[in-house]
Amino acid sequence: MKTAEQTARAEAERLANEQAAADGNALPFPNPWDAIDPTKVSQDASPEELQESYLRWSQLCRKRPRKVHLL
Repeated sequence: MKTAEQTARAEAERLANEQAAADGNALPFPNPWDAIDPTKVSQDASPEELQESYLRWSQLCRKRPRKVHLL
């Protein structure tokens, strides 16, 4: 669980990011994972870009093989 201070800080950072995005500025508190995520697309990405991103993601994060139950 987060403390009240952590929750307040997170809400303030989200609000600052939303305001910066609305103004068209760089985010003051960017998500560090976005910088290293090769599958990241913009919010206004086309359906084709989303599909390509999903294909890249599915290659990186493959499904586990199904369990085989034998009797």
